[in-house]
Amino acid sequence: MAKMLLHAKRLIIISSMIFLVINCEEATNSIKPQPEPQVQILSPENNSVILDSTIVKVRVTDVNEIVRVEIYINHDLNNRIYTGEPYEYIWKTDTLADGSQHIIYAKAYDDDGNVSTSSIVTVTHYSFFAPYISTFNQLSKTQLEIHWWDGSTGEDAFKIERRVNDGPFIEIGEVSQDITTYQDNNVDTTKTYAYRIRAFRDPHYSNYSNILRVAYLIEGV
Repeated sequence: MAKMLLHAKRLIIISSMIFLVINCEEATNSIKPQPEPQVQILSPENNSVILDSTIVKVRVTDVNEIVRVEIYINHDLNNRIYTGEPYEYIWKTDTLADGSQHIIYAKAYDDDGNVSTSSIVTVTHYSFFAPYISTFNQLSKTQLEIHWWDGSTGEDAFKIERRVNDGPFIEIGEVSQDITTYQDNNVDTTKTYAYRIRAFRDPHYSNYSNILRVAYLIEGV
């Protein structure tokens, strides 16, 4: 009888231990790792061109609370640290070398200790200064040609605008990149004209050039 009781006690102890092990495994399996923050550079786009300045925009999503976002440019943090939305940085690029390439990425931290990094965005900087109209030549009594200095790099075209007498400026034509002359074939020696130009790279425009005023065209040219 005593042996039977001892055997029964052993069975109870073993069953209890198995039950505890199963419960521990279930408890361990029920603890799921929390997902890391999802970080994305919204702008600028990868392999895009940036001009005089650009806004770096970051989007972060997470089931936990975001406590810190960092924006890196060329692996440099430089105090671009954000503890709340919007995660945006205005990047002044006027001192960058023309044609230089740069990388951007962001890191996000949540209150559960998770950290993640966005994909790297690569951009190329081009100067986009306003052109400067230097002079004009009268070709005939109905034609003149204006000349300007190209202050930008990587433009798609130059847009030419003209004002007749005291009227508004109206776009009259465009020329392709790196061309620095435009021929106006519709002038009248009895009128005065003013011209201005700006460079264009979709969807950006440079500032306007100086204004070239043309008056007293020669009738007998």
